[in-house]
Amino acid sequence: MGRRRIYLFGTTVMVIFAFPLFLLVNTGIAIAIIIAVIIAYAIVQNSLAGAQGAWFPELFNANTRSSGASIAYQFSAVVSGFTPFIVTLLYAAFGWVGAATLFLVYGAIGLIATLITKETFGPTERAAANQNDESMRVDA
Repeated sequence: MGRRRIYLFGTTVMVIFAFPLFLLVNTGIAIAIIIAVIIAYAIVQNSLAGAQGAWFPELFNANTRSSGASIAYQFSAVVSGFTPFIVTLLYAAFGWVGAATLFLVYGAIGLIATLITKETFGPTERAAANQNDESMRVDA
């Protein structure tokens, strides 16, 4: 199926589901909240996390793979660290709509990044990556 396609699915659902997620939670109805959590966590979060482990390192050549994926992951952790503070400010100013908007913005950023990033899964992509790795190799 490919890593990019799975990630594209997750980010698209995230964007579409941003406001319905908070509407379902705000009903106070247990089954609606459970449905919201299942969609947000089991579908959105797991499709993103599931693809990241294979896709992100494959975006880099073998000689920079570990550092490239790690730097991207650490940068993400720094940005994500401010999310509780930002969402608290947005909630204080706009209520649940502020939190839903931040969820939507994060999803849109992921969607745009996914659309401009190449797929790494498949025989054609692997052959190109192997050829690129060979050209980067330096004989001692």
